[in-house]
Formats: sequence, C-alpha cells, structure tokens
Amino acid sequence: MNKKALRLSATIFLVVFLLSLGIVCVYHCLFSDEGVQQNENSSYISGLGTESDNNPSLEHMTSEKSSAVVIPQPQNMTADISVVEDYEDKYFVKRLSGENRYYFCELYRAVSEYKESVSFSTPINKDDFTELMYFLNYDCPELIHLGDNYFTEMTGERAECISKVTFSYCMSEDKYVDAMDKIKIFFKRLVSDLRDKSEYEKEKYVYDYIFTNCTYTEAGELAGSAYGSLIEGHGRCEAYCKGFMWCMRKLGIECICVLGTQNWDLNSMFSEHSWNIVKIDNNWYHVDITVDNVNLSINAGNTANYGFFNVDDSFINESHKISQVYSDVGVPVCESTKLNYHKMNNQFVTSENAGEKLKNIWSEHFDGTGIYNLSVRFESKEDYNRVLSDMNELITEFLKGKSDDRFNYNICYNDLSRTVILTLIKENSAEGE
Repeated sequence: MNKKALRLSATIFLVVFLLSLGIVCVYHCLFSDEGVQQNENSSYISGLGTESDNNPSLEHMTSEKSSAVVIPQPQNMTADISVVEDYEDKYFVKRLSGENRYYFCELYRAVSEYKESVSFSTPINKDDFTELMYFLNYDCPELIHLGDNYFTEMTGERAECISKVTFSYCMSEDKYVDAMDKIKIFFKRLVSDLRDKSEYEKEKYVYDYIFTNCTYTEAGELAGSAYGSLIEGHGRCEAYCKGFMWCMRKLGIECICVLGTQNWDLNSMFSEHSWNIVKIDNNWYHVDITVDNVNLSINAGNTANYGFFNVDDSFINESHKISQVYSDVGVPVCESTKLNYHKMNNQFVTSENAGEKLKNIWSEHFDGTGIYNLSVRFESKEDYNRVLSDMNELITEFLKGKSDDRFNYNICYNDLSRTVILTLIKENSAEGE
C-alpha cells in the first residue's frame, strides 16, 4: 500500500470514528435517564404575563450582573428570611415552611441581585416550584424589575422536577435604582397625606388614585409591574392589583393579590386574571379595580363605579374563580358586606320594584346642583337588565318637579358588576363649576 493510500485509509478511519463518537453522544443526550429535558412550555407560568404577548424576553435582561447561582440542598439549613423585604406583610410567603421557605428565600435573593439563572443542586418538584414563582411574582410587589417570562430546565423520568430556572428582567439596574427612588417618594407622600384617615378612607383613596391615573394596556415591558400602575400610569391586571396591594401594605393594611380566571364578557369564556383581597376593620373583602375600570361602557369617561369595591365571596364567585394554587394554600373568607361601597352609601338596589327604588335612591342623593354623579348597583341581573332598557323613561320621570333648570344626562354601566352611573349636567353649565 503506497503512502497516498495509507493517508486515505487513515482519513476514512478518523471520520468513521468521529461519527461514531457523535452518535453515542447524541444517543446519551436524548435517551439517557440522566439527560436534561428542556421545558418547551416554560416560557411563562400559567398566569404570569398571559394577558399579553408583549412580554420581555431574555434580550431585556441586564448584563451588569449576568451571572448564575447554584442553590445547595437545604439539609440542616434554615431559610434566611432577612433577605425578603417586608417579610411579615407577605400573606402567602409567611405560610411557606421547610424546604419551600428555604428555596423561596434563595430565589428572592437571586432576583434581588439580578442573577441570570438559578440551578438547584437537588432538583425540586415542579408543582412546588410553580407555587414559589407565583408567590415571588404576586406576593412581592417590590420586585418591579422581575419580568413576566422565565425559562426552566426539567429532569426526571416524567420531567417532574426543575433543575434550573433562567429569569427575565424588564428594566436595567440603573433604571431600577431610579424607579425605586420615585416609589419611595410616592409612598412617603401617600403615608403622610393619609396619616389621620380611617382604613376605609385609605382604601378608597388608593382605589380612586389607581382608577383615575392608570390606563389599562397589555403592551409595554412594565405592564405587569406595580411601578407601571403607580408611577407610569398604565398596566394590565397584575399592575393594578400589585400597585393596590403595595399601597395598602405601606399604609399598614393587610392585602393580597390572588390569581384566577374571570368571565370577562359574561359568555362563559374565562381568561386568566388577578385581583385583590383586603382586610378593612377586621373583615376581608374582594376588590377588583381592573374590571371596574375596563368593563365600563365607552361613554363612562373617568367615573369610578365601585362595582367590585369591597364585595363578598358570593358576589365575586359569579364572575371570578380563584386558581387551584391559591385554593390549596388557602385564602381569607370574605363574608361581610358591611363596608361594601354601594350598601354603606345606600346606593344598592334590591329586588322588587327596582325602578321605583332606583328613583328613590337618586332623589336621596340629588342636591339640585349643576353636576350630579351617582353609581348604583343592582342585586339582581334581571332587574339590572330591565331597568337599563327603561332608563330613559325612568330619568324623565325622576326629573319631573326636581328643578326648573334643564339638564343633560349621561348613563354609563358595567354589566359584570351590574352598576349604573347617572350623570346630570345643567344646560350651559361647565363641568366642575
């Protein structure tokens, strides 16, 4: 065999060897029990950022501390709760115990330090991990920089364990520092202005502030952040409920965010949604500013309707359903209607002669001035629909004998909460006089 043939034989042998080695490596990665599976459905957890496709991706992550951390097995280790800001205010986080509390604190530490990813030396159960990420996102409003998306690597025969999570961030560290400075100024003023107010007055003030100053949008990197609702003035339901919760806690009032589904169009098509449960004067109530804001008829302007302001379980359950994660952990029972906005202000229409009762309520609140604005809620869906169809006739009857002045009127409504708002304006009267 000449030298040329020898070189050719050697080359063929080398190629065959390398191909064989590659096949073995690919086989090990694909079929080995120890191989890691990439979770194709883990770009977000159910409920985080699902209202919008405009979620920040990994390209938005800060590069200033683009590092990874490994969380060791929690054997003989106690959770370092000192890393969690306002730990005692966090309703769900406080209920974690054992390994889950330990892992939560380490995840919180990593996000606070802008770590790119976290690996678990001992993979953790997928369901436990999902719960921790819910609470990281919805019980910690101060993590305004945490993005909606995260990416996981899964392992185990049925991909039932998480071995690694990669975070996304919606603002750089420099912007985060500036944003937190603005937040601190906002809260300092809020606490000072409401220092001598009752819990109910504080709650209503924050509701009115967010309702008036926040516009619903699914677009934007901060649409799911409390910073979006409180400072930038826009966001989706996560921003509304996180902003409200954060304000309540700073004012010394217990408050939580819950995630679930909501029947947005009253047509049985449920979508994921988040809202608040707040404790006022020792009773728990549901509050949903988003639905009050978004579901009003187009002619509502910026008029608060308070349809889901301090409502009980029976009313919220007509259109909202809390997710299984929160049901398993347990949420406060909301039975009281004592501080429901419409009931305590005599603006609640019970069944039987609903039309006459509505006119009586209007009469009790009418003072004859140029501008009149009143939100009324109906107990019955049937009464609500009937009165809404007869509204022009009812308003005409109501105005007879009330004033020698002529009024223009406007009606707006929210089908989901069964609220109707009447606005009466004197002809030739400028709004605000």
